Amino acid sequence: GSVSIEAGKTATVRLVVDVESAEIRGIVVDAAGTPARDVVVELSSSSSDGSRPQLTGDDGAFRFPAVSGARYHIRAYAAGRGEAALDTEPGDPLRIQLTNTEITGIVRGAPEELTITISGQLWRTESFFRTGGAFTLHDLRPGSYNLVFDSADGHAERTVELGDAPAEPLDVTLDPVFTLTGRI
Repeated sequence: GSVSIEAGKTATVRLVVDVESAEIRGIVVDAAGTPARDVVVELSSSSSDGSRPQLTGDDGAFRFPAVSGARYHIRAYAAGRGEAALDTEPGDPLRIQLTNTEITGIVRGAPEELTITISGQLWRTESFFRTGGAFTLHDLRPGSYNLVFDSADGHAERTVELGDAPAEPLDVTLDPVFTLTGRI
């Protein structure tokens, strides 16, 4: 509408802006394409702190209220099963596929107890007991990693570059560790 104001007078005008509501919805699937249950889905935008995270149900579905035309960042993750992130706006349903970036392999000699220290994009130590030397390091992001393998039988170090594609399994042979005993 229009407002008339006399010269020299003050008028108060109330503007009402109708924000068109919309939603961001879709499903999260695992690396095999199966709907993924119990995945944490977070939505954020530059103009808000984001919504409360949601967990997907049996059907892998999620739904967030949104504002038409606004840009959002969505992140889905599940420990040991991978993560995915993308920028989006309200519209057609999304299909988000988790990618699990991991390093797998075998340490020759089947050590009873193996400790692997990971450094690079993150720092973490993992221990493996009676796995026949097999190991899998989950929940890694693409980047460069330094791995240090230690057991009672030996020691080895490797550097691994992780991209978006799965890394080749590592085949590690430990360098022997000698303990000298005796008297001087």
